[in-house]
Amino acid sequence: MQLDFWRIGIAAMAALSIKTFAAAPAASPVDMHGALSVSGNKIVNQHGTPTQLTGMSLFWSGWSGQFYNRKAVSWIAYDWNASVVRAAIGVEGNGNYLDSLNKGDIANLQRADSVIQAAIDNGIYVIIDWHDHYAHNHTAKSVEFFKRMATKWGEYPNVIYEIYNEPMGAQAPTTTNPDGAEAIDWATQIKPYSEEVIAAIRGIDPDNIILVGTPSWAQDVDVVSYDPIDQTVYGGNLAYTLHFYAGSHGAALRNKANTAMNNGLALFISEWGTSNADGGGGTDKKVYTTESDAWLTWAASKKIGWCNWSLTNKAEASAALLPTAGAKGWWADSLLSVSGTYVRSKIREFNGPFGYLYPEPPPGDKPDTASLPGRLQAEGFVAMSGIQSESGADIDGTDNLGYIEAGDWADYAVKVTGPGPFYFHARVASNGVGGDLVLRDEAGTALASVPVVATGGWQKWVTVVDSHSLVNLPTGLVRLRLSFEGTGTRSLYNLNWVELKTEIDPVSVGRPRTVGSWKMLGNELSLSGLDKNWSTVSVRDVRGQLVAQSGLTDGAAKIRLTGKGIFFAEIAGPKAREVRKLLVGN
Repeated sequence: MQLDFWRIGIAAMAALSIKTFAAAPAASPVDMHGALSVSGNKIVNQHGTPTQLTGMSLFWSGWSGQFYNRKAVSWIAYDWNASVVRAAIGVEGNGNYLDSLNKGDIANLQRADSVIQAAIDNGIYVIIDWHDHYAHNHTAKSVEFFKRMATKWGEYPNVIYEIYNEPMGAQAPTTTNPDGAEAIDWATQIKPYSEEVIAAIRGIDPDNIILVGTPSWAQDVDVVSYDPIDQTVYGGNLAYTLHFYAGSHGAALRNKANTAMNNGLALFISEWGTSNADGGGGTDKKVYTTESDAWLTWAASKKIGWCNWSLTNKAEASAALLPTAGAKGWWADSLLSVSGTYVRSKIREFNGPFGYLYPEPPPGDKPDTASLPGRLQAEGFVAMSGIQSESGADIDGTDNLGYIEAGDWADYAVKVTGPGPFYFHARVASNGVGGDLVLRDEAGTALASVPVVATGGWQKWVTVVDSHSLVNLPTGLVRLRLSFEGTGTRSLYNLNWVELKTEIDPVSVGRPRTVGSWKMLGNELSLSGLDKNWSTVSVRDVRGQLVAQSGLTDGAAKIRLTGKGIFFAEIAGPKAREVRKLLVGN
């Protein structure tokens, strides 16, 4: 009886919260199929017809956030004929939702909103995915997230909620975890979590489909089918997730899915890959097209919708784009990976052209162009290899590049609008081994470089500058490369931005600014009270020419300069240096 009153309360709240919204574009997937629902073991459209959606999943939002934009979503709708896109909102890990130090909740909510709005504008469905392997450990945060999503977007028939990406399966013993780990349990962990989150959503959105995660990385759907969530108690329209990777999973997993459907479960393949289960990032980088064909033929026969993993340019076999691809759509065939070429053809096969969409304006000959002199945000690359964007905690509030290893690189398209020469500045942080950041032209010639050493944390930011090199660039459109250089296999450093400016800033190189006294008395530079680790002081003119040099004794030195104008004093020690700008003779 108590549950009956609870359901009545939901219905009343929903009736009071009904809002009007713009109709989906004519002939779009949402216009044709309308509000989806679950009937028996099938997802059906507004006419009661079993409906198969096919499209793409984005990569973890905290690690590939540059793809969470309307041009990327519009392009897969327009050019790939996708009828659904999945926003994989990363939960754990640096840059994801729970990364409070870097305001991960704010950044990832913005990414989610961007993708959802783009999907609505293009008339395709959107899966809002809580992309977590241990969601039952953060139930309160999940409830908070989905209540916010349901309040803002639950009125739209485009929306599908996925409340638990992949509950972790059993893990074999390793050297760091000799006991291994048991699989997260359906009855005692996943199901109670799911019921609490579903109740929170249904208190706001009574009818959009909710996808429920299943044990062992969304594979043990047969286990769930013997103890499903009561549809009548939680408002109906519940389906369950099935995940596969064609190189690792075959007929045995399809048999488990057949059992689940025979027992009455509706399934949705919210994530599948053409590679093996590690995404094809290891030694096996094969794309398993024959095995993928078997899966997609089976899914079509069962009218099970799917999203392919993933729309990103990460250097792994399952990524749909090559590392040289940018993030703003308009991808030429030459920028699609083997997997991306195959998956796009399959989406087009299952979804004919909808004939209603108009592409976002093309990015032009040089997408994401920035102007120099000025600042290049590190995440604004047009091509890259090996790096990932993540939410940052620096004072400018933008994303930064992380997971930078030796040999990685990023390319930028820039428009040089003013005369140089320029000084090269960079905003860096490192809790790793450090390395060198090298600016190169399109021919690969090094133009400037700065050393980066440990700053005390991955979000402990300092500005570094090459005070010795002057960068000359032609006016007009130019392509530049940042080369990330160092030794070993560990991450080197993070990068927030680089600047090319006609003046040099007072900056720290590899460590925070020194505590001590810098004074100009006429033409004499007087240093005192500096850390005794500093060993020398050098002064250069605006052309980078050395004009004076002295050792430091007990953190102090005096240097007399000749001439007037701007000079740059650099103190150096075994592991760091610092540069400050001086005005002499005025």
